[in-house]
Amino acid sequence: MNRDETLEILQSLALGVDPETGEVLEKDHFINSKQVHTALLLALHAVESQAMDPGGELIPEAEVKEAKKALRKGKYAGNPNQLMGFFLGTRRFKHQETTSHPLYGRYDGMFSQGQLLDYFGQPAKKPQKGPEPWANLDFFEKETFNRFSEKARLQLRERVDALPMVKTEVSAVVAQLREKHRRSHEPWSKDEDYLFTQALKYTNDLKFLTQCFGRSKAALEVKGKRFLYENPDFLTS
Repeated sequence: MNRDETLEILQSLALGVDPETGEVLEKDHFINSKQVHTALLLALHAVESQAMDPGGELIPEAEVKEAKKALRKGKYAGNPNQLMGFFLGTRRFKHQETTSHPLYGRYDGMFSQGQLLDYFGQPAKKPQKGPEPWANLDFFEKETFNRFSEKARLQLRERVDALPMVKTEVSAVVAQLREKHRRSHEPWSKDEDYLFTQALKYTNDLKFLTQCFGRSKAALEVKGKRFLYENPDFLTS
């Protein structure tokens, strides 16, 4: 079993999905317990942090060539930074054919920006060692609160649902994940970013946020903690 297969299985389990059948596991299944979920996230972090073997192939060469071809169609040079943004789905390319390509965002959640920049020949500007600095923020561990009115909750869900889906051609695994989380592996747009960060002023309820944004609790927890760490005065401004 290679690294990618290991990550795929761990990601499925972390999302409460049977990696072999694609079946969404029952809420009371042991895999959905807080202890097991935390252990899976730690395992994911450990696997993602493993250094690539010298000469190893992080991304198949055929996929790299296809990515460069897609970037050239959009009149992009295909430099390391662009390739990283393409495979992680973190860069909003203007050319529609680029962002709708099946490989766009293919490795979101599987590799870090630094890993891909190193692989494509451009050293990461700020290599990180050990746990992320935002990992210990306790915003989502505090007593759950939700100050949205019933009407506002419905409106938030409707606004998210109205956002267009860019990544419509996905792998079988992602398609299965989307049966539980409708926006799984969808690149974040500026509008969705804004809705999510504003929602943090009113709630830390991950279950509610998961229902609204159609993404896993793990994905929203990481994004929320990172944002609050980078914007420490956000909740008090």
